[in-house]
Amino acid sequence: HRPSSEVIAEIRERGAACVVLNRIVRGVRQVVSDHREALQQIAVHLADRGVTGACCFVSYRGIEDVVLARVQGFAAGCADHGIDFDRNRDSWMASTPQDITHEEVKAWYDRGVRTFVGVNDVVGIILMQHLRTLDLRIPEDVRVTGCDRGPVHEITHPRLTTVDLSIFTLAKEVGRSLQTEIVDRSRTQN
Repeated sequence: HRPSSEVIAEIRERGAACVVLNRIVRGVRQVVSDHREALQQIAVHLADRGVTGACCFVSYRGIEDVVLARVQGFAAGCADHGIDFDRNRDSWMASTPQDITHEEVKAWYDRGVRTFVGVNDVVGIILMQHLRTLDLRIPEDVRVTGCDRGPVHEITHPRLTTVDLSIFTLAKEVGRSLQTEIVDRSRTQN
């Protein structure tokens, strides 16, 4: 999650070492995945399986920098691989993950959407739950993807299609960088 401005101010005030993981926060060191590339990989995966359109990119507010990079990557990947996708027409941004409702998923499905692309694995799993409630089979009737390959993707059946953003590896590197800075008292270039 993105730290609040109050948290950032307190960290600065105390002179504490800080690195933000996988979020862009101006003026704070950060390690960020290539969100755009990740969703381009999803588009390639879908094109390889014959998807030519009828996609919906599903996200939520509060992570706009991630959403923007990921939807841009998905749109670019779709354009490169012949998938009809318009990021204005074919995107749904809920207020929160809890606002991704059964009724709205059904409405998108009734409009012809057969591929749901979740901004992350949590959204992918929420979509899978709602689609199962509609008695739809995944992937036979409808496809669902996520993005980040967090541990939550392991609990789905069938396994959620996702892209590994190496969050664990990034977190280890951040930990090593902070250890070097705090314990060894030298600043790394990460």
